[in-house]
Amino acid sequence: MLIEFPRALPVPASTGIFEHIWRGTSAWRSNPAGYSRCVFISTWHRLTGGDTVLAFACRMVGSSWRDFSHKRPVVTGQVLPDTNIDDVWGSEGARKVRFFMSYITVGKENSGTIDLYYEDHGTGKPVVLIHGWPLSSMSWEKQVPALLDAGYRVVAYDRRGFGNSARPTHGYDYDTLAEDLHRLMTELDLRDATLVGFSMGGGEVARYLGTHGSDRVEKAVFVSAIPPFLLKTPENPEGVEGSVFDGIIESIVADRPAFLTGFFQDFYNADLFLGDRISDEVLRLIWNTAAAASPRGTLDCVSAWLTDFRGDLASIDVPVLVIHGDADRIVPFPASGRRIPGLVKESRLVVIEGGPHGVIWTHAGEVNREVLGFLGEQVEPMQPVVGFS
Repeated sequence: MLIEFPRALPVPASTGIFEHIWRGTSAWRSNPAGYSRCVFISTWHRLTGGDTVLAFACRMVGSSWRDFSHKRPVVTGQVLPDTNIDDVWGSEGARKVRFFMSYITVGKENSGTIDLYYEDHGTGKPVVLIHGWPLSSMSWEKQVPALLDAGYRVVAYDRRGFGNSARPTHGYDYDTLAEDLHRLMTELDLRDATLVGFSMGGGEVARYLGTHGSDRVEKAVFVSAIPPFLLKTPENPEGVEGSVFDGIIESIVADRPAFLTGFFQDFYNADLFLGDRISDEVLRLIWNTAAAASPRGTLDCVSAWLTDFRGDLASIDVPVLVIHGDADRIVPFPASGRRIPGLVKESRLVVIEGGPHGVIWTHAGEVNREVLGFLGEQVEPMQPVVGFS
């Protein structure tokens, strides 16, 4: 990821430098050593608001890595002792700064690449987490530690337009999103993986398996997921009226931040769970995450929800776990989770009584228990099913 800083931006005094980079308000002072272009490395979760930052280094483009405090070569990704920011000087004028976070490139838009941010932790069989709308991989905060502690390799990525991924103005249809997932699977060479899709992420799971098959996939989990087909039509009477989605689009266009406030109240059934299963601080964190997403991506994804996944589900040939709250106000259980088992050859449905849409936070213990139990089940060879080839 490259970030360029224009000339003449103010240099904040005594400030966490990376925090200000993300806000786009920092610039670099003259470098006495003559470094005209500097590249900095760090891990994003080590950002700090103080005067020091971990895993910090600088180099002149084309030269070796240097740690300005300790005057020694630095290996990319190495965690160094605290480095005083005042010891690190960038140059005046426009500079390009690269953070060595984990990215894969899935496309290009004009002069820029479309890069997806991901985190890859742990060992063992891989579990790939695909987040919901309009969130990011950070929404799996309650699941990642449980999966790691149980001995799994956990890969969580940000959908294009969201989190730390690129924000292109196109590609928010499920064919493209499933292709993004496929690129991640092949780039990391993931095999015998379990795909876990929450909300909109369930669409990526369904379309991926419907398009690319299960060569790399052992199991799949749908949590509060939008398949099989949300839109009500004459031949899909269980769906949701199209006017509901029209209203969402109109609200996003009119005032996206205000829409998000009301949306997350229903996302977690805050009138019932606030102060018990969800806090004001979590709602603020989630709102901040969603508000920082691409406005275009946020809007375009709504149309993608109307995708028909029934054919994709019918082609799935791996065991499937479906988890859904019966009090979901965002993706109604009768229109979605309750119907998936009737379309998948080998599936099990777990209904969380009173569960809202965001059960991965409000009912994290129950979700984790069911997912871990499902992951631990022995996979048997699937038998032919009448009506399926």
